[in-house]
Amino acid sequence: MKYSIPISSARLALVGLLAIVSACDSRGDATAPFSNGSLVLTLTAPNGSTPSVTVTGPDGFSRTVSSTSTLRHLAAGTYTITADSIVTPGTIVGYSVDTAAITGSPVVVSAIGSSSATVTYAFARQHGALWLANYAETHVTGFAQSQLLASSSPTAADTIGAAQFPGGIAFASNGDMWVSTDHADSLKMFTLAQRNGAATITSPARSLISPDLSSPQVMTFDSHGNLWVADEDNGLLEFTAAQVANASSTPVNANVIVTDTFPPSTGTYAIVFDAAGNAWVGENNSDNIVEYTVDQLAASGSPTPHVRLGVDQSTRTRIVGGAGATPGSARASNLVAFDPVVPQPLNDPDALAFDSQGNLWVANYMNQSVVAYTPAQVVTSGNPTPFITISIPGSNPFGVAFDKSGGLWVSDDSSGRLLGFTGAQIAASGVPTPNVVLTAGASTSIYGPQQIAFDEQVVLPTPVVAGSRAPYRTLRTARSAVRHKIGNL
Repeated sequence: MKYSIPISSARLALVGLLAIVSACDSRGDATAPFSNGSLVLTLTAPNGSTPSVTVTGPDGFSRTVSSTSTLRHLAAGTYTITADSIVTPGTIVGYSVDTAAITGSPVVVSAIGSSSATVTYAFARQHGALWLANYAETHVTGFAQSQLLASSSPTAADTIGAAQFPGGIAFASNGDMWVSTDHADSLKMFTLAQRNGAATITSPARSLISPDLSSPQVMTFDSHGNLWVADEDNGLLEFTAAQVANASSTPVNANVIVTDTFPPSTGTYAIVFDAAGNAWVGENNSDNIVEYTVDQLAASGSPTPHVRLGVDQSTRTRIVGGAGATPGSARASNLVAFDPVVPQPLNDPDALAFDSQGNLWVANYMNQSVVAYTPAQVVTSGNPTPFITISIPGSNPFGVAFDKSGGLWVSDDSSGRLLGFTGAQIAASGVPTPNVVLTAGASTSIYGPQQIAFDEQVVLPTPVVAGSRAPYRTLRTARSAVRHKIGNL
């Protein structure tokens, strides 16, 4: 027998069935009203930054929050909290990093109770600093970005011990810092971990010793990981990546030795590579800058430089014993120099650097200036008038380096200062007042400053959370226990 069901009754039955199905399907949903547990997450983050904290738990639950939150209607079970580090890119150098301390994870949430956990961010470290070789001391020092924003007399944020008279600094791709030591005629290596440590003075992790080192000065790595040294007495030296990696107390010979035959005793002080891998070398005795091509750097010898910039010394009279005018090498040896000549845009070139436009910048120790040559000016040999001349009266510029914003930093050897110029200040020739002046004050953070170099070694967390907060760091006192009082060098 067939029974008829009223339409209104059928509709009611269908609604009831759908409600039952819906309730069954929602049991895996952490927000379903059947789960009444809650978790109070207290989150403390640095001002101006947005953290990313994730809570995961039963039934595939996952929620990301960026501030203090109360998560309700949670299913009973165990929940895990993870938090990304906050990385804030610096405008001048490196990054600042804040890491999260998590209390209460994993946390157990009951069916009807309330649980809690905390996430507190704290400053971990500023990665990246401007490092300075203090020739008149026993250490190299690093200044964090926060110390490079305004003029002051800071105590260095980082101090690493080295042998007496450190002159050059170079960073390997893995973050190892190499320091040339003039008196010890050796190269010292300090790891990234040592620089991140709390110790003020640290013994080197490794040392590279060679009979070919005799007053090593500025250093740099090429794109293959080989370390090149501008050695004042022996010319341009190359130590291979393998020699660098296996450096020990056993002496090794330089893999390549390149010397300039004219004039004798060139006083090699500076080395930098251009984008094509050619080496540019500053020779402070001849007041010249020379370029060696990639092919010329492949073997030892005395090749004719591909390009020579500066005064043609073959037309000048050599002065021996410091008699008469003594430009150029008088500071270094007080023995050999040349008669004066005007114009002489290069006078004791002690540092070289390329800017982002490919212009070659030179620190002129004796001319109290920093000059720049355009890419077109360095194609052929000659003595062109520099494209830009930045005069710094009363200084002896020794080191130059560019920061991330295009600003130029100069170490002043004679006055013990670190000078910062903005990109706008060096866009044309002139006598600009430095935007930032750092002085030693009561510390030995800046004492006979020579080569300077930016450390951009950063190990980024994944994923990166970018913040807008101005980077900061907590300073620690860092000074040498023994001071070597030396006059202008």
